[in-house]
Parts: sequence; C-alpha cells; structure tokens
Amino acid sequence: MKQETINNYRQLENWLSELKQIPEKEFYAPMEEGKWSLAALVSHFKYWDDFVLQYRLKPIVENRPIEDVRVTEKEMNEKAEAHAHSGIDQDALVDEVIAKRHEVVGLLEEITEDKFGEPVSLGDRSITVKEYIDGLTEHDDHHRKQVESITSVS
Repeated sequence: MKQETINNYRQLENWLSELKQIPEKEFYAPMEEGKWSLAALVSHFKYWDDFVLQYRLKPIVENRPIEDVRVTEKEMNEKAEAHAHSGIDQDALVDEVIAKRHEVVGLLEEITEDKFGEPVSLGDRSITVKEYIDGLTEHDDHHRKQVESITSVS
C-alpha cells in the first residue's frame, strides 16, 4: 500500500524531466490565452510540495500535531507564477521542482506503514497519509493531462 502510493506520487519526477525538451518560448508562453504558462504550472508543483512537506508531512514524521495552516490557492499560485517568470532558467526551474518532489518522497519513505494508513486530523476532517497523497497524485494527473493535450510530452 505505502510503496505503491509513493511510487505513483514519484512518477511526476520523470515526467517533469521530459518538459526540458519543450522549446523555451513555448515553456514560458501561456498555455491558452489568459491562462498560465507551462513554467508557472511547473512552479505550482514546487510551491504545493513545499507546503505539503513543511505543514503536513514533517509534523507527522516528528510526531507533532498538524497545525491548521491554510493558504489560499490564489496566493500560492501567484507566488508560483511570479517565481516561474522571475528570470529563472527552464532547466533550473524543472530541476528545483524535481528536487522538491524528491524531498517529499524522501520524507514519505520515513513514515511507517502503520502510520501511513492511520487517520490524522487535518483541520476539521480526518484523513490518512495514503488518502492525502493519493489526492495529490490525482491533482498531478489533472495537470499532466492539461499539458499533454497541448504538447508532445506524454
């Protein structure tokens, strides 16, 4: 159960590497008129992974209660977009995101199988680490499909 969930979550790392093949002009251009660029979408993964790492997984690994830290999707996405268009090189951005995902996976590996399936309080709901990571993997898949619909990356 645990390893399959982690492997599914880790799959994004290989896919992200493929995005380095996309021409830079295409990478930084909006995917559709008035929409994010591919660079902003890639950066989005890093910002959310950092949130998951700091405010969800570290407390679990350190046997601390999970604080009810909330950020708005808009706030997080604006930071991600600003970073993506700050002048950072395409390869460097992709590498940052892969490194952050790798860091999250490393922390997931530290969580015991028992704890992985044990409910934790997250705000006003109870959820297991497995359910939480499965939800994040679905989120990744949603964005991958968006990108795959407009590029040759699969």
